[in-house]
Amino acid sequence: MASSSSHATQVQSTQNDVSSIILLGEDLKPAGKFMSLTANQLVLLEDKPVDFENLKLNGFDIEPLIEAQGWKKYFDILNGPVYSRFVKDFWIKNYAFDEEYCKKQEKMMLETNPSLKGQTRYQMGLEPYIEDEIRSNFGGINFVIKREHIARLLGLESKGARLHTFGKYGTASLRDSVTQAIMKDGTYVGDQEARMKDMCRVIYRIIVTPRFLKPKKGIVFFFKTTRKTFAERA
Repeated sequence: MASSSSHATQVQSTQNDVSSIILLGEDLKPAGKFMSLTANQLVLLEDKPVDFENLKLNGFDIEPLIEAQGWKKYFDILNGPVYSRFVKDFWIKNYAFDEEYCKKQEKMMLETNPSLKGQTRYQMGLEPYIEDEIRSNFGGINFVIKREHIARLLGLESKGARLHTFGKYGTASLRDSVTQAIMKDGTYVGDQEARMKDMCRVIYRIIVTPRFLKPKKGIVFFFKTTRKTFAERA
């Protein structure tokens, strides 16, 4: 997880107007695994297609909402191929280059050399933090997945609010409106899922939890994160 070479770049694609997910300019460097498990210990849970017609017959017509939110293409992708070996090797070596990771980097630098206090990441010799990235290494090639790549995959615009800060910067009223639309009593207190409106609870189960995932054999390990699906389809 060392910082990238100063010569490493993500080349902008003229065809798609997004940068390449392959970090170019670095020598091939097979990376050690970051998880305590081996790839062979992972059991890949393949996503099952969501039957919107069946849900509609049972009183949950959620397809119009999915289309309005721009998620229809994502569900169409669930019917596509899954590259099992690549997915496992990718996740064995992946890490998130985000604010939390960068703060830990800076803390380690300060513990090693207190005189660096007050200096920028560049002055510390660390690569700059611009946006959240999912990073990994496969076959000696470094991969960097950004929001723009996920947006391109789903056919969406690369913009939006950060969920973990939503409501902190002048958008509290919007969050309150969403809360009123989702929760039966209009508040996020206690068992949130149990108090969701029925339609919202179905959508929550489909998008957030692995309820619609079916393992080929006994579960040894599964990825309960949204990053899993995005990287898997990239």
